[in-house]
Amino acid sequence: MTGAVEIPAYIFVCFGMDRVGRRSILVFSLLSSAVTNGVIMVIPKVSYFMFYLGNAELYPTIVRSLAVGSGSTVGRVGSIAAPFCIYLSSIWIFMPQLLVGTLAFVSGVLTFMLPETLGKPLTTTWEETEKESSSGKLLSTADNTVLENIAVVNSEDSGLNK
Repeated sequence: MTGAVEIPAYIFVCFGMDRVGRRSILVFSLLSSAVTNGVIMVIPKVSYFMFYLGNAELYPTIVRSLAVGSGSTVGRVGSIAAPFCIYLSSIWIFMPQLLVGTLAFVSGVLTFMLPETLGKPLTTTWEETEKESSSGKLLSTADNTVLENIAVVNSEDSGLNK
């Protein structure tokens, strides 16, 4: 993804320096960089938001907050570790890009294995999650008595009513 931006930029700068001058290209590059960074600040961070939304939809209610919190923690650890990836360039100049690109590719491929949650009710119990993963369909919530019976059995087994 970085190459999609850098390659045209290098071509523009190389040809621009010979025709317009170095100072003009430097001014243009710095100002366009400032404008781009300003625009990025006002664009909603959809991908990060989708992480929380998707993570919350995949887990049943009984562990949903734990799953979202754990996912957030792992994301923050990754954000802390990311700047140190630049030191991998001492091993091979393209190692940081290779690592990030490979992780993004593997994550994208593994995402195909997750169930689609569009238009389906959120799962509330592990039993619903297991049925969904084995049949490929989520339970319908039109008949809430089934869900209530599962919830009652689970609450008695967990010792909440004692």
